[in-house]
Amino acid sequence: MLREKGPFEAMALRYHASYALPVFSPAEHTRYSVPPIRLAQGDGTPVVYLPDYLSPHHRVPSALAERLDGAHDVFLLEHPGLGERRGVPDGMDTLVRAHADTVRALPVRRSPVLVGFCAGGVIAHAVARHLAESGRPPAGAVLIDTHAGVLRRDDPRGSALMAAGAALPEDVVAASDDSLLIAGGGYARVLEDWNPEPSPVPTLLLRGRPTPEMLRIAPDADWQPRWPLPHEGADLTGDHYSLLHRHADCTAEAIRAWLSRPRGRD
Repeated sequence: MLREKGPFEAMALRYHASYALPVFSPAEHTRYSVPPIRLAQGDGTPVVYLPDYLSPHHRVPSALAERLDGAHDVFLLEHPGLGERRGVPDGMDTLVRAHADTVRALPVRRSPVLVGFCAGGVIAHAVARHLAESGRPPAGAVLIDTHAGVLRRDDPRGSALMAAGAALPEDVVAASDDSLLIAGGGYARVLEDWNPEPSPVPTLLLRGRPTPEMLRIAPDADWQPRWPLPHEGADLTGDHYSLLHRHADCTAEAIRAWLSRPRGRD
């Protein structure tokens, strides 16, 4: 199984194995889209959560949704091809259009904020930009520990996260299967040469602390996630693997605080 390989060997296998998956075009995206799942309810700004496409674990932000319940509707928006139909989009434009259509169809009366974790934040940014260009801008985009360099194979931070993910206890990833891992490899192909473009949507980057793996590699290095476009920023208590769960209180409070005040850009 892919999980039995080392982190870099496994990623290469996922990348190449994904070529066996079906590829869908913009005209076919509704066939592969995954219906959103409501995780919480509330009258505040709706929250649409997009998970990381590389990681097989913790795809449902249960603890974060629990902290937002009663104040915000929270929807989990899984990526096309990671549901029952195993296929990957033929490009970023197809992926963005699929998600944008789903967001427009949500049963909400207020513009939502798009919240993306890790590489999911990259996609949240692109979807927010597309919605704004189509005349339906979201209330904002929140990037949780999203690092633009995660799309590059030679990025030290991305490599450290990959190594740390491979070292997680087996019970953390036991619920995943190789088909999900392979689909993640397909998304890595789709976004490999993509770069974020300027967006009019207010953006917040929530920065997690360095993981133990990062501190072991270089304890004095600057491991903060970087985003190359204008944004506001805030530091969180947890690291990449705890800020949605064990430290979800801090993450939820940062989102609530940002949504409750007028937003500008640096």
